[in-house]
Amino acid sequence: MRQKAIEEATELSEAEDDDHLLEEIADVREILDELQRLKGFTDEQIEIVQDQKREKRGGFSKRLLMLSND
Repeated sequence: MRQKAIEEATELSEAEDDDHLLEEIADVREILDELQRLKGFTDEQIEIVQDQKREKRGGFSKRLLMLSND
């Protein structure tokens, strides 16, 4: 599943238009949903970790990419 997630994320990054991008987002979500189900993680657990990471490192709303965390 992890390898499939990488494959789908690569396809997402290569999407050439919004229709293709939408399809690839759906595929990535499908893979992540299945991985979450297989591991038994709840939505709440994931949201807690997202919130913690957002507080510590910020979110992606500014579309900034951190190249190093040194």
